[in-house]
Amino acid sequence: MTYKNHNTYGVKNDLDDCKARGLILACGQGSCVEFLEGDPQTQIAFVEIDLSHLKKPKVLIEFSSTITFNGAPGLNNQLNYELFRVCDNKEPMLLGRWLFDRRGTGVTAGASIETAAFNFNFCECLKYSGCCQYFVTVTPIRFITAFALITVKNPRIIAIAQSSIN
Repeated sequence: MTYKNHNTYGVKNDLDDCKARGLILACGQGSCVEFLEGDPQTQIAFVEIDLSHLKKPKVLIEFSSTITFNGAPGLNNQLNYELFRVCDNKEPMLLGRWLFDRRGTGVTAGASIETAAFNFNFCECLKYSGCCQYFVTVTPIRFITAFALITVKNPRIIAIAQSSIN
């Protein structure tokens, strides 16, 4: 069977256009993690992208997750998200930090479960064109509650790269 640039409905397929423009999409992996007060930094998402066919690649990282708080309501908690890049098995380079800050409502009676969404985007231009890994870590930095369990669920990470025009 030969590849055709149109599907059965006669609509042009975008695959060849992406290759011609030097676009690459890499979907990563993530894992759910639970935190209690004092837990260490934990890696929750990872994506690898091969930039070897691109000239001066521009890379966009998109990350999202869901955070569930199980404990006394109305109290403050903070999570520190960090994005790192590693190319050619060198030392990880910190690219950015994002703080998720959950502010309480003042109601403190009883236990509750609350859910929130968190995401960030990061874009960079590289002079390097080879294989790079990007990963996200989370560190609980403030737990103001008698007991709280924070769960980071559904971490998703993707990398999109394109050759620079210049």
